[in-house]
Amino acid sequence: MSWDKKKQAALKAYIDYYENLEPDRIDLLNDMVTTDVRFKDPFQDVSGVEEMKFVLSKMFDDTDNPQFKITDFAYGQDKTAYLRWDFTFKSKNSDKSWLVIGMSEVIFNEEGFITSHIDHWDAASQLYQKVPVLGALMRFLQNKIAA
Repeated sequence: MSWDKKKQAALKAYIDYYENLEPDRIDLLNDMVTTDVRFKDPFQDVSGVEEMKFVLSKMFDDTDNPQFKITDFAYGQDKTAYLRWDFTFKSKNSDKSWLVIGMSEVIFNEEGFITSHIDHWDAASQLYQKVPVLGALMRFLQNKIAA
């Protein structure tokens, strides 16, 4: 698969989808992914468009004002693209703001539909260490491993 204009447009549409994601836009995913798409991040590994939409819906239930900003992207070999992103949100019932920086590996099929979306980011340093009790435990473990 070469990165022709059609496939480049599919990637740009996916980037636009994520940067403008709102609860009422989640179903637009149906037009971009295969029915058996795989979605994986540090917390879940699901297959199927309905399961992926559930994960995205749950994000809106679990956080306030979640937003993705794609800061860079690259066309990889064959049919893989890479998206670098910043994910910001607020904790429910709190004013605490969070920033998670990560990378997504997105695989397209020959027709330009996404078959896999795998997020890569460090949950330990970007989330767990910032939670009061859990953060202390994580720092203790890191120090033990480093010693």
